[in-house]
Amino acid sequence: MKYLKVLPKTILSIFLILAVFTPALLIQAQESAKNAAPSLAAQADARLSRWFKADQPGAVVLLVQDGKVLFKKGYGLANVELGVTMQPDMLFRIGAVTQQFTAAAVMLLAEEGKVDLAAPIARYLEKLPRAWRSVTVEQLLNHTSGIPDFRVSKNFWEHRLERITPNQLLELYVVKMAMDFEPGTQHRYTYTGYILLGMIIEKVTGQSYARFLQKRLFEPLGLKHTHYDEETQVIPGLVSGYYSTNPKPAPFWSVTQKYSAVGLVSNAEDLAQWTLALHGGKVVNSKSLARMLRPTRLANGKEEPYGFGLAFRQSQGDRLVGQAGEVYGFDCFVEADPAIKAVAVILNNTFDPKCDRDYFSRFLLALAAGKPLPEIKPVAIESSKLKRLTGWYKLGMEFRIISFDGKNLFSRRRPGAGKYMLIPLSETEFSFDDSDHRLRFELAGDKVIGLYRRFAVDVPEQPIEKRMEPLEDKDPKVVNMVQQGFRDLVAGTLKPDLFTPDLETNNFSDRVNEAAAFVKELGPLTGIVLYAREERSGGYKYVYRVSFGEKSIVLPLWIAKDGRVGSVSLWEE
Repeated sequence: MKYLKVLPKTILSIFLILAVFTPALLIQAQESAKNAAPSLAAQADARLSRWFKADQPGAVVLLVQDGKVLFKKGYGLANVELGVTMQPDMLFRIGAVTQQFTAAAVMLLAEEGKVDLAAPIARYLEKLPRAWRSVTVEQLLNHTSGIPDFRVSKNFWEHRLERITPNQLLELYVVKMAMDFEPGTQHRYTYTGYILLGMIIEKVTGQSYARFLQKRLFEPLGLKHTHYDEETQVIPGLVSGYYSTNPKPAPFWSVTQKYSAVGLVSNAEDLAQWTLALHGGKVVNSKSLARMLRPTRLANGKEEPYGFGLAFRQSQGDRLVGQAGEVYGFDCFVEADPAIKAVAVILNNTFDPKCDRDYFSRFLLALAAGKPLPEIKPVAIESSKLKRLTGWYKLGMEFRIISFDGKNLFSRRRPGAGKYMLIPLSETEFSFDDSDHRLRFELAGDKVIGLYRRFAVDVPEQPIEKRMEPLEDKDPKVVNMVQQGFRDLVAGTLKPDLFTPDLETNNFSDRVNEAAAFVKELGPLTGIVLYAREERSGGYKYVYRVSFGEKSIVLPLWIAKDGRVGSVSLWEE
């Protein structure tokens, strides 16, 4: 107490205040820490982890800003058969993301005076179809050439395994096909245009496409994990590709046919490094970069949000620049917000991923910009009002299935694809979970008379043709064949001569055994209803709903005019 008496009153007051308030301040600080907003990485992981399972094909997700890694993680399996966990540095086939590399290579040659973007491609390539000769290099770069995509060729599936040259590819698939439109009048995505650009690169440089990119792009930029794919060599770190998360291994497609359109392999870190280098002026000069980033103007003056190997969209007032890449077994997306030097990379090793990579790229870039996307606020809707929206809806040549489980509405964009819950925004408008996709139903009373979809925030909605209703079946011979086919399938007596030769020889026995196991689990067949019948490709396509008690499947099949089945699938509804 004597010591306290010699302290100045001010100091003594401070001690007393601290003694009284320090416990309260500590409690307040602890509460603030509990209530603090989660870190960017924690926010990203919390949303993304919902869409990937540990025992299924997965993804690598990366967010980089100005060279700094903000988020990087692998999800799911890199190889399902061996149970190999996905690692963030693993390699993927990147599909059409390849095209921005091809476009940049052409721009380098343009800078050197070796390629004129305004020149007809006949200046560089010989023996082209007459209708192709006036197409310009620029029209190949921005997909306004009118040259058909070779994948629509009736020969494609039969010959996709073959190792062939680019010239052989054109001859086999596309040179005899009519132009899709007059060059410069429309924008339509086509792999063929970027195959031709690869051929031009080889013609003017005297080097292979793979070597030119290696020496002029990959090595100078230090992209150690980016290179041309090669199916005859082991590629360390390359993940396996799957058709879906079910999972089923993806079908094979020779890399010689992917070539300069979809033929590269890379990893997330290299793709982010490449994107920052491109937008930072380290790949092509500022004039060339401006050309690559300029929207395409058609002959009628309309602008398309696409440049050279890159697409554009708006998000919360920011311009995003990127490109998706889909190739058998892989679905990739690379997008930048150049204004803040941020890049999002999402690489899936499945062709039909459950997560919406377009949305998550926007979500990640918004976090980097410090402007998180607003949360969707669902509204409560009576079950009866949800149930009236169910059905099959025509979607071009395919269809969308809307179903109800007693609590929530779900959508499949095609039979066999992933089923996604719809979040009600009103009685007629719905959002997909963690997605920019919207569906809007148009009603007359309680009857649906229209369905509209919107893919993204800055894209106009598009009509889905109509709700499909059961049709009167005027061709009982086909129904009888289907019924007998199911009986023979279960009994193990299905005859190969029921099918066209190409289907009969395409892993026929394995596919039959797999289908038989699937059907046996469903139980006895109780009904077949026709939903679609249309003439297509020299035969007829049928779509049936086949019931097995309370369960049902979708059965699309194509039958040639000789009565044999050329295509058939079994999908859960």
